[in-house]
Amino acid sequence: DTHGAEAAVIGATSASRDAANRHVLVDRARDELGLDYRVIAGEEEARLSFLGALSAFPDLDRAVVLDIGGGSTELITGRRTGDASQDGIEIEHRVSLDVGAVRLTERCFETIPPSAYHVVTARRTVTDALGTVPLDGRLPLLGASGTTRALAKPVHPDNPWQDAPTAEIHAWSKRLLTLAPDEVLALNPAAMEGRSDVFAAGVLILDLVCANGGFDAYRPSPRGLRYGLALDWARRHA
Repeated sequence: DTHGAEAAVIGATSASRDAANRHVLVDRARDELGLDYRVIAGEEEARLSFLGALSAFPDLDRAVVLDIGGGSTELITGRRTGDASQDGIEIEHRVSLDVGAVRLTERCFETIPPSAYHVVTARRTVTDALGTVPLDGRLPLLGASGTTRALAKPVHPDNPWQDAPTAEIHAWSKRLLTLAPDEVLALNPAAMEGRSDVFAAGVLILDLVCANGGFDAYRPSPRGLRYGLALDWARRHA
């Protein structure tokens, strides 16, 4: 309202999909706020995340997009088609893993920082979830989530949008798993606010995706699911 927005678009994801009483959220948002609380399916979330992330890199024709959420992690491989009626993209493969930064923390970490035993448990949980997910390490890996954007600043303070080598990601993952939330927050207060207690789990997911997929680096994208939601709305209401 403050900025004179033409529309407010809601795309609720993993937590709302899992909620047994999600109709309560939908009804309250409609009745009290006049908003359409749309719970999007995993396939739609993947498409919109890919659309948003790829829009920041017009030079790329194909890529793998990684979106680490609180409840789930999306991995999407796709390409640019130029077909404006379909947002100009084609999704070749997508998977939604039942592990996210918050969910992994709650499942595996009894304390923060976690014990060595619980780190092993968390790594096994993510590795099992990745299973036989097809990942092509020859393609660019775009990080389209708060976790991947927040990590970019400490990895490359002067230019956080450049590619981050996976060796550095692994080193940061090991370090973060030894830090308390206030120590994580101190790394970048603006980026870590509200995520310092689950950030290590998110970076662990990123580290294992890079290792299992054979990626040499990942590229943080300034755009992701929310940008994709906006682009999709604009196309449908053009």
